[in-house]
Amino acid sequence: MDPPNANTFEIVYRLEAESMRWEFRVVIDAETLEIATPPVQPPPNWTLLDFKQCSHCPLHPAQTPLCPLAAQLAGLIDRCSALISYEKVSVTVTTPQRSIVKDTTAQRAVGSLMGLLMAVSGCPKTRFFRPMARFHLPFADEDETVFRSTSSYLLGQYLRKAAGLEPDFDLEGLRQIYDDIQTLNADFSVRLGHAVEQDASMNALVFLDLLAQYLTFGIDESMSSLRPMFAAFLE
Repeated sequence: MDPPNANTFEIVYRLEAESMRWEFRVVIDAETLEIATPPVQPPPNWTLLDFKQCSHCPLHPAQTPLCPLAAQLAGLIDRCSALISYEKVSVTVTTPQRSIVKDTTAQRAVGSLMGLLMAVSGCPKTRFFRPMARFHLPFADEDETVFRSTSSYLLGQYLRKAAGLEPDFDLEGLRQIYDDIQTLNADFSVRLGHAVEQDASMNALVFLDLLAQYLTFGIDESMSSLRPMFAAFLE
């Protein structure tokens, strides 16, 4: 799939269910890895920054009237607010490199797209996931999430060292990132509760939070299932 222009690329989710059929296009700035499409207008009241603002949010309503994450999720929530979590859906995800087709539940489909939007939304607590959005892997399981997040973080630390900055190869910063994500998920679910009719979006956020908890519970423990794959590096 050709990108919309040389400065952006596009990831497209196409969902088919008994109750509905829709397409959601995410256009991403190729340099900043932030979403390049404006939020829905007029913005719903629940997207205002000071509406149930996350407890650890560093933004101020005077400078940032809208919650970046809520503003970018509003279009998705509007399309799928009536979806029930376990409704069977067929999803096709098309990236610049490939298409992936999966039969799954509404909450898994929405959760995958929600995770992508969270990473590129402009929320300061999710910006560390932008490199993973660039190489988006829909429907990643626990081990894939651990592999991708730790690999992305460690590459970032290598680049920090190359730039003359202090690296963190002990993953302490990654633990803090996922602690912050758990706080965001808990706080944002309160905001989201004012926007949805059915539970697919809420349970999609719960699923994302479970992935965050899996990694936060203990990065060393989370990586234990991956360790045998790296035996050649441990000789």
